[in-house]
Amino acid sequence: MAQIFKRRIENRNQHMIFFTSMVILFITGYFKSVPKSWLHYLGNTTLFWSQFSAILHRLAAIAFIVSSLYHLKFLFMSSDGRSNFKNLIFTKQDIVDFFIHVFSSLGLTKKKLIRKRYYYNEKCDYWIMFQGTIIFIITGTILWLEEYFGKFAIDISYILHNKEALWGVYAIVVWHFFNLHPEFYLYAREDAQPCGRDECVFCGICDLLTQDKDSLNVFLSGDQKVDGLTKTYTLNLCIGDMLTRANKLREKGITSCKEGVAVLAADTTVCQYGCIGLGDCVLACRTHARYFDDKGRGMVDNSKCTGCEECIKICPRNLIIMYPKEKRVHIPCNSLDKGTKVREVCAVGCLGCGICVKFCPVQAITLSNNLAKIDYSKCIECGICAVKCPHKTIVDTTGPRAKVNILTKDCTGCSECVKVCPVKAIQPDTANAGKFIVLEDKCIGCKVCIDKCPTKCIKIKS
Repeated sequence: MAQIFKRRIENRNQHMIFFTSMVILFITGYFKSVPKSWLHYLGNTTLFWSQFSAILHRLAAIAFIVSSLYHLKFLFMSSDGRSNFKNLIFTKQDIVDFFIHVFSSLGLTKKKLIRKRYYYNEKCDYWIMFQGTIIFIITGTILWLEEYFGKFAIDISYILHNKEALWGVYAIVVWHFFNLHPEFYLYAREDAQPCGRDECVFCGICDLLTQDKDSLNVFLSGDQKVDGLTKTYTLNLCIGDMLTRANKLREKGITSCKEGVAVLAADTTVCQYGCIGLGDCVLACRTHARYFDDKGRGMVDNSKCTGCEECIKICPRNLIIMYPKEKRVHIPCNSLDKGTKVREVCAVGCLGCGICVKFCPVQAITLSNNLAKIDYSKCIECGICAVKCPHKTIVDTTGPRAKVNILTKDCTGCSECVKVCPVKAIQPDTANAGKFIVLEDKCIGCKVCIDKCPTKCIKIKS
């Protein structure tokens, strides 16, 4: 966690230095490039006299170059930087998004642009700044060391440097502002987004719900579907001992999950399918919904998760999946090893024994390549698999389940409930011959017997 926050602070500081130096460069450069302006006159008579302005301009230039070099280091020498850079490259979809945005703005189509972190406007914004930075540095260096260059190079650099400065201001003030706030009225709701977040993270929910705030509120607060959508959460397919793995890597100076995969490939003492534990997903989460618990396990605060899927994209082992909000039973394991190997490296990994498959009353669990998987569309949340799992791999987050009770007067003694009870919690009632009773200390509240009872005499105990 310390490494993650350190990287976040470093990135934030780099951005602050970059933009602060840009502001200083523009202000001090303006006085120098437009000598007859009223701002120049005001500067010379107050604070920004010519000599001080020149010194401040060059100090800001040094800070600008250093922060730019740091950004290049981040882009090409870190896994999350390389991932971001890859996502910023233009694709065919950006052309489609451009025309959708234009036509929807003109009212020629009802189709909406699905906002995401890097859509075409943001990519243009970034690359304008990228090429502008290169021109700034090259031309500024020539002007600074003009005694080493000819008149032609100096004249061209002077023109490009000044024009690029003005273009940079237009890009920041006009283009960047328009990109971030094109339809600000959609997000105005008492200092928060319609979804309740402090800032928009471009998860696309607003656009998918056609900016209908009433439907959006229903969708975010309830389990029901709205416009074909279901609220989803993220789940880590690993709850093993990732702290040991992460510490091994940190001792070797490895701080990113992508780099850690290659390092651990030859280590037979750790699971080759499990979470690396260095927090690339935590760093990528812009709503701070993802975190590590005291055992180093990847966790998510679903009250903050927007389903933007940034964590899914950055995980090198594809260990993060989306699941429907209403589901509470999960198999958080991704290992394809056989049971004997799993036992050697993990205390909670799936053994591939198939017991959960055998006891699932609706065949929602399948076994493939030594790994059990749940089909959420079939699962009825009975929790039987979690009770029967010998390695306690299956997690049931429902909490204490309500027990059931048989109404003695309506029981016909057909024994259908006895046949389906997975834990043998239904036994003959000694006080009432021919009737059955539920042993409360054994009942797991799966409710399977309720569905099977022909007389509907089994009820949830209040």
